[in-house]
Amino acid sequence: MVLDYEKKLCGDLHVGLGSILGARVLGRREQMEAVLQRKMDEINRETWKLRFGTTEIMVKDLAQTVLGIINRVNGYITGAVASNPYASLAWAGITLLLPVRE
Repeated sequence: MVLDYEKKLCGDLHVGLGSILGARVLGRREQMEAVLQRKMDEINRETWKLRFGTTEIMVKDLAQTVLGIINRVNGYITGAVASNPYASLAWAGITLLLPVRE
């Protein structure tokens, strides 16, 4: 199984980086670094982003901030919406997202 995985990684490496690196022979460490860098770049390209003018913000970072604020004010809002069952139910749904943050 490990050998099959290494063959797949080497195949990805040769296809994706063969034209960049030319005929240079790579050691195992260089191969793994190149594959890792390529995969990291792929993940960063596919991450959801919001653009505000010239600034680009990853949705993941924005969600972390919003959920942190919700976590801090959770006690206050829970008390405020306790008298209204509809608002209380909606707030309970929102607070279900808090464990996702961690």
